[in-house]
Amino acid sequence: MNYRNVWVVNTRNFGDSDHHDSLEMEEVCNDIARFMSQKQLTMATVGGHGYGAKVASAFGSYHMEKTTGVVCLEGGPVDNSYHEAWEEVKDLVTGLSKVDVSNAEDNSKVLKKIDGSGAVKKFI
Repeated sequence: MNYRNVWVVNTRNFGDSDHHDSLEMEEVCNDIARFMSQKQLTMATVGGHGYGAKVASAFGSYHMEKTTGVVCLEGGPVDNSYHEAWEEVKDLVTGLSKVDVSNAEDNSKVLKKIDGSGAVKKFI
């Protein structure tokens, strides 16, 4: 049988959650990781609305190994460019954009050119 557990969690300082002086995003995301650990959840799709969408997006960046997906509803523009995961993706796309595949006749030749460029090696 396929099923999913669904948890609705208030982040710190909201609803019936613990209250703290700090609202640092990394600490809020670590609260969620601790919650998952306490409930023995290895991975989750996280989501939120408004501020919750920002938290879900940041959680996905800080804890990629625990995240299967992120759903954001009306979260507004969020700048995630300071996260390590974003920097890695940006560097990978930049490196791959410099690989000339214009003469590659099929997918295997494209993959050989990419492999030969070294653009992906530091990410593997």
